[in-house]
Amino acid sequence: MRVTIKDVAKKSGFSITSVSLVLNNKETKIPESSRQLILSTAEELGYRPNRLAVGLLKKKTKLLGLVIPDNSNMFFSELSKSVEIAARKRGYSLIYGNTSDVYSRDYEYLKLFVDHQVDGIVITKSSHLPEKEDIRNLEFLQKNNVPFVVVDRQPKGFHSDMVTVNNTTGGYMATKYLIECGHRKIGCFTGPLGLTTSQQRLDGYKKALEEFNIRYDENLVVEGNFSSGFEDKAMSVFLNKKVTAVFCQNDIMAFGIYRAANKSGIKIPSQLSVIGYDNINLCDIVYPGLTTIHQPIDQIGEESVRILTKLIENSNQKIEAEVKELEPKLVIRNSIISIVEGE
Repeated sequence: MRVTIKDVAKKSGFSITSVSLVLNNKETKIPESSRQLILSTAEELGYRPNRLAVGLLKKKTKLLGLVIPDNSNMFFSELSKSVEIAARKRGYSLIYGNTSDVYSRDYEYLKLFVDHQVDGIVITKSSHLPEKEDIRNLEFLQKNNVPFVVVDRQPKGFHSDMVTVNNTTGGYMATKYLIECGHRKIGCFTGPLGLTTSQQRLDGYKKALEEFNIRYDENLVVEGNFSSGFEDKAMSVFLNKKVTAVFCQNDIMAFGIYRAANKSGIKIPSQLSVIGYDNINLCDIVYPGLTTIHQPIDQIGEESVRILTKLIENSNQKIEAEVKELEPKLVIRNSIISIVEGE
């Protein structure tokens, strides 16, 4: 059973009021010797303050919620870590919910966090969350006066505080590098095309092709799910279309292409060049090392918590929504080979 202030008062012989003042670090005329006795008694009994009760009194719990779609995807596990580090620096604890990309769970976790009186929430929605439900979820938070910051996956038709990376630039950089290495028939393995993230990276792919006067061919585009499972289908298309390179819209799908290539007897990069997106830790471990587009995950976590705590600390003021767009960069490893025209 949890030790209460009443237990400390009974054991120490002081009144509940005196014990409460000491344990809550309030100014009091209680002698130092008595204060020390109360503190030592509390420690002896293993007293811990009820943070929820304290939070209700102060209207702050120092808790943040985090909703992510897939903690098996290293991008989101690394994002969780960066958000937690940034939260702890500012004196907040973090609780999180993994939806496993089941979009109905987005709303379930948001309700749970509101019920637990979190001070604010960082949200990356599930892949196939319908637009109407996405807006419903965010309006639910607004109605309950819970500050929130959307990360990575932009809501359609709803303006909110957000941290993202310039996905169009990232898709452009990836495709441009492949073209500069001599590739002209380039496959694109996308995430769910209902997500703005996927569409923007595809827009970048198209932009690079247009810049180099290469015709866009929708038959070279295969929709994936930002996870594994579609790589065999994608590889079948790419082999049939005789592509020399593939732009994968995240690293997990790029690793899937590695696996499918190995099953098909295709060597990377000599027979197929591959570029990913995210720059998760495994990119340095796989062979050959994966060339990819780096997303500054530590900075994403830092900026999302910075914006969220600003909203929390200024909850009585109307603040214009802040959209922080970070820049990606190309990280070159060994998964791409340069070819000359005609090969």
